Amino acid sequence: LQAHPELAPVVSEILKVLPEECASDRIVLLNEKHKYDMRDHLCDVASHVLTFLQSMPPTEPVYQAIHTWIRYVPIRPHVLAEGSFLATCITALRQPTLFEAVVDVLVEVLRMYPSHLAANAQLVQRMIPMVMSLREPLDAAFQQQDEDTLRGLCRIITEIPR
Repeated sequence: LQAHPELAPVVSEILKVLPEECASDRIVLLNEKHKYDMRDHLCDVASHVLTFLQSMPPTEPVYQAIHTWIRYVPIRPHVLAEGSFLATCITALRQPTLFEAVVDVLVEVLRMYPSHLAANAQLVQRMIPMVMSLREPLDAAFQQQDEDTLRGLCRIITEIPR
């Protein structure tokens, strides 16, 4: 991809659509087992895909692809908790062009990995301090009466109790 950066939008679109189509009921297979095998394979490669997507230049389509993987692929919580994924998302919130897409990613993580499940404990423990660090941007948005930023940050914060 480094040799052909013009392919980045195509690659991010393919990676966005792949889990959506795998989860789609519109696709009818003679042997439904193939669909489940594909989903299992997506689970197995999810950490590699997330690492790859994070290595791409941060754009809205890249974060949309990440959002789709989190929504449709049951990624193991430790994959999201370990490494720089969450910190990268929190940092990306400061970029206006990425803000909405990153909010969608963080909200989806909080929805798909509820705090009441013990398996999600490591992820939730990593996320809470990061979400709490949004107080300063929240205060700034309030001072500036920036409704879009307030709405996005509130969407993230209100997902925590789940």
